[in-house]
Amino acid sequence: MRIAVGGIEHETCGFAAPSPNTEATTLLSVARTLRAADVMVVERTYPHIDMAERAIHAVRMMHRTITGEVRPTMAVRYLPLLWSAARMIDAEPPMSDALTVLRDLDQRDDVLSASIGVGYQWIDNPTVGTSVIVVTDNNEELARRYADELVVISERHQPVDLAFCRSLGLDCRQMRYLAVKSTGHFRSGFAPIAGSIFNVDTASTLSHDFRRLPYTRLGRRIYPIDSDVEWRPGSGIPALKVFEPDSSFE
Repeated sequence: MRIAVGGIEHETCGFAAPSPNTEATTLLSVARTLRAADVMVVERTYPHIDMAERAIHAVRMMHRTITGEVRPTMAVRYLPLLWSAARMIDAEPPMSDALTVLRDLDQRDDVLSASIGVGYQWIDNPTVGTSVIVVTDNNEELARRYADELVVISERHQPVDLAFCRSLGLDCRQMRYLAVKSTGHFRSGFAPIAGSIFNVDTASTLSHDFRRLPYTRLGRRIYPIDSDVEWRPGSGIPALKVFEPDSSFE
């Protein structure tokens, strides 16, 4: 019994990478993870604060499997969608809406786990994008159907709380304006003291205007680079096959 657990934007469906110049070996290791895993569980919060809860969820599922109570079957769907990190915040739409659907699936007796992986958008390879994962009890066809339904809906550290500022003798509560170099993690510490939050997109490698990034390996139309993209069951990236090395990675 093998369970893979990953972060909401770095889950092991092929989106995590050390740099924009991802090598084929990285993709192959992801493919091996998918082949080896009976269950894949993705964290749901951004900022990341649910690591313990998702780990407990995975361990309980492993226990139920080992004791013969359940037999996990998993379905994965890949979407032609680049999900901006500013929209990963689980307390706000659209992520909060997606989590509502996941929690609804959690209540169904035949569903063992449901996840959405929004991906890491700043790598240039065919696997970039969003995915959904559903695990059912010994019913692969049902897992696929629920997954289709779910679709239809540096060593530098980001400041995640006020402790760093306090270590410098700064009281952020007394400041009128704060500029924080962070997309979403800062909210766990700074949102409670903020009157308003404004996201600023800088012209850089990690821009959230994906139309400005020089993708060359996507291999398919993907939103929002292409505005008229449609998804249908059975479309998108064929599971696993896309991870096999070919001339595009040479």
